[in-house]
Amino acid sequence: MKVLYLGCFCEPTISTFIKECTKGVITVSATTFQKALLAGCNECGIRPDYIVNVPDIGSFPFRCNNLFFSKSKFEYASIKGVNASFFNVTYLKKCSIYHTIMREAKLWLNKNREEKVTILVYSLIYPYLKAAIDLKKMYPNVQICCIVLDLPEYFGDSTSLLYRFLGNLETKRIYSLVPSVDSFVLLTKYMREKLNVGLRPSLLLEGIYNPVCIVPQKKRKKTILDFCQLDLTD
Repeated sequence: MKVLYLGCFCEPTISTFIKECTKGVITVSATTFQKALLAGCNECGIRPDYIVNVPDIGSFPFRCNNLFFSKSKFEYASIKGVNASFFNVTYLKKCSIYHTIMREAKLWLNKNREEKVTILVYSLIYPYLKAAIDLKKMYPNVQICCIVLDLPEYFGDSTSLLYRFLGNLETKRIYSLVPSVDSFVLLTKYMREKLNVGLRPSLLLEGIYNPVCIVPQKKRKKTILDFCQLDLTD
């Protein structure tokens, strides 16, 4: 079986560029988790065969200076992948992400029609999950496993009536896709009931750890709270 990873993280070759055009405002938790996950898979020798990635960043013009992101290839944790191109315009962005994922994933799937393939999707993000499900309909050798770290009703901004209204619509659309998912990686056991997992295979992953090098100190100072800055280039 081969694995196609469908992700949304800021991998090292584009992290500096992303930080500059978004003024440093990115989804740090998503990037941190996915980098640790892929690094861990590589260490265990069970890494995905290919990555189709669309970074999860703010939209133009309010949260990002860039209207369009170009396609680029990369390698992370010994896994080859592609950062898919997309238009980063508010409201048009999701449609663009869906179509670019379909295009890039089909290029890889067409070369692996004789293999059983699992599309490993990070999170219940609508255009990513919708693309995976539509690919499953087109390729009979494909199954879908979704990594669920948060439920869709807790996504995004809920401070305004408009955002709450749009968020509720998006939540309903996402839950309508969940029955087509074949297996799950869940953060908590309570998600099984909410997602109506039933007898479908599911794995409980309550957290992930990415070891870092700790520089030894000759004299250790007493510290109450120590802040550190995340380096996206490592």
